[in-house]
Amino acid sequence: MCDNKKSASAMPVTEAQTGRKAPQCEQSITQDNASCQAKGVAKQQNTKTRARAVLNENAPVYSIALKFYEEQCGGDFNTVKDAIRQIDPKIVQVIGIVHNRDLVETDEFWSTAKSKAHMHVIVRATDRKKRCRVNNILQSLGVHYDPQKDAELWKNHGVETVGDFAAYALYLTHDTEDAIRNGKERYRLDELVSNLTEDEIQQVRDGYTRVTSHEHKITTEELIQLDDAAYKLGYELGDFAGWYDSQPFIARSNSKMRTLKESYNRGVAARVRERQDLNRLCIYIKGSPNTGKTYAAIKALAGKKTHIIRGGGTGKFDDLTPAHEAILIDDETCPNLLNLCDNYMCQVYKRGSNNPIWAGRYFVVTSNLEFEEWLEKSGLKVRLAPGKYLRQGIAMMTRFYLCEVKKTAQGRSYLRCTSPSTRGTVDEQMARKMEFVEFKREFDATIKDYNPTRHTVNYSDILIDE
Repeated sequence: MCDNKKSASAMPVTEAQTGRKAPQCEQSITQDNASCQAKGVAKQQNTKTRARAVLNENAPVYSIALKFYEEQCGGDFNTVKDAIRQIDPKIVQVIGIVHNRDLVETDEFWSTAKSKAHMHVIVRATDRKKRCRVNNILQSLGVHYDPQKDAELWKNHGVETVGDFAAYALYLTHDTEDAIRNGKERYRLDELVSNLTEDEIQQVRDGYTRVTSHEHKITTEELIQLDDAAYKLGYELGDFAGWYDSQPFIARSNSKMRTLKESYNRGVAARVRERQDLNRLCIYIKGSPNTGKTYAAIKALAGKKTHIIRGGGTGKFDDLTPAHEAILIDDETCPNLLNLCDNYMCQVYKRGSNNPIWAGRYFVVTSNLEFEEWLEKSGLKVRLAPGKYLRQGIAMMTRFYLCEVKKTAQGRSYLRCTSPSTRGTVDEQMARKMEFVEFKREFDATIKDYNPTRHTVNYSDILIDE
C-alpha cells in the first residue's frame, strides 16, 4: 500500500489478488505529533475542513480520509470492514465507521430525515516518512469511485487529506466539540472498525506522541518533542497516565521525564483559564435499592472515561483527572455541587494545591433519596421554607434532568424523566436533550429486564441439618 510506485487504476480487487496486505515496514505503531499541531482554538475548528485538500488518485499521501456509499464498495460495507481488519497495522493505521443514523433537515420546518447510510475511513502511514498512493489505498479497501458518476462525491469530502488525524478519529463517533455543539447523532466506540486494538484506537483519539522503542539514549530533541506533547496533551485534556505508560522504558526511566507532568499541568491550567462552555449534562436518578439503576447508568456511559464515587470516605475526587469524561455518584453525597454542575471546567476542591480538575460533560447521580433531600445532605441548602426556594436551589433544579426508575404494566423497568434541564439557550437545551435521549435509550436497554435474583447461588444444600 505504501510505496513509490504508481498503480494502474483505482478499481476494486479481490482478497485473493491483494491479500489485503501492505508492504513490509520496520517501525512499530507510533502515534506521531501531527494531531497536535496547534494550541488553543485550533482544536475547535471544523475538523472536516481544516487543512483539507482534494487529491487525485495517484497522489502520494501520509494520511487520507474517505467518504463513500454502498455503491462505491460493491453494495456491501462489510467487505470494506473485512478488508480493514486484514491490513497490517505495522504499515498503516486504519479506522472506519458506518454512519446510518445521521439526520438532515427537510423542506418542512422543524422536520428531519435520516441521511443516506455512508462510511468514513481514515488511513495514515505508521512511519511518518512513508507515503501511500491514493489508488493503492482504495484498492486495498475494495472501494471504487466512478470518474463520471462520483466526481462530485470525490471533491466533496470523498477523498481528501487529513489535517488532524486525532480530531478526525473523534469525529467518526461525533465526539468533537463542533459535532456535539451541532447536536449530531453520537456513535459508540464499539461501532468503529479498525486494524488496531481498542487501546491503540483510544491512543490515536487522544493524539499520543511517543518516542521510538529502539534502545538508545533519548536525545534532547526527543525530550523537547515530548515536553511539547505533554503540554498539548494537557491542553486537550488527555490522559497523562495512559500517555506516560505508552512510552518505552528507555524514555520513562529518563530523569527529565518528571518535568513532563509539570508541562501537562500547565497545559490543563491554560485550558481551564479559557472558561469554555461545556454544556454539561447532569442527570439525577432516584430509585429503590437493588433496582439496577447504577448498573444501567454505568452501561449508558460505556465508552466514556468515568470516575465512579461510592462507599463513602474522604478524598472522593483525588483520583479524578482532566481526561475523565463523566462522574457517576452512586448513593453518595457530593461537595461543591454548584461548581461541579456548572457549564465550565473547575477545580473540585478549594484547597491550596493538588486540586483535581473536572472537565467532563456528564454528571450522573443515582440515589434512593429525593433530589432536594440529597442536595441538603450534600451541604447545599435549597429553600428557606416550603415553596420558598433559594437562588441556588432554583439553579440546581434547572441544571439537572430529574428522573426515577419506574415499571411498565408488563413489569419492565425504564427511566422516567419528571423534570428536564431548562438552563441555557434553546440550542443548548436541544443539544442536552439529544444527549439525554441517547443516555436514556442505553439505560432502558439495560434495565428493562434487570432481575437481581435471576443469577443467584442456591445454598440450600449447605444450610440443612445433618
